[in-house]
Amino acid sequence: MDKYYIPESSELRVGFEIEYLRNGTWHEDTVNDLYYAYDTWKDHEAGRHSIRVKYLDQEDIESLGFEYEKTMSLGSLRASYWTGDNSIVGRILTKENSRMTCWNMAIHVFKDHHVKIECKMADAEVHTFFEGIIKNKSELKTVLKMIGYEKV
Repeated sequence: MDKYYIPESSELRVGFEIEYLRNGTWHEDTVNDLYYAYDTWKDHEAGRHSIRVKYLDQEDIESLGFEYEKTMSLGSLRASYWTGDNSIVGRILTKENSRMTCWNMAIHVFKDHHVKIECKMADAEVHTFFEGIIKNKSELKTVLKMIGYEKV
């Protein structure tokens, strides 16, 4: 599987992490405003420089505080990551707009960028808070923010 892909113009938004090729060297950068996103895309389309985005990988997930647990070849599951072992790792915003304590949060990575985010709550039940496609670290950060994950 490729490590990088060329993003769609609609993916470029504030906070989005990209790499661009200029003078034969790849440079990491983060989109800091919409003008930058527009200019970057127009430069790419005009062939002034190439852009790419790294697919979500183990390094990205670990940089957000998750620990690699295991690689599996069970069906389409590729790897699992956990925040810790039976310690309060964060709080999740519920539909009722209240915060629930999350004891362990897991990110399960499947083939084709399918990701499932689960949390073991204080009631010892495991709840799924997200299941869908996450292609890169910027998208994972957005999803964690959308589900109201707040690290403690």
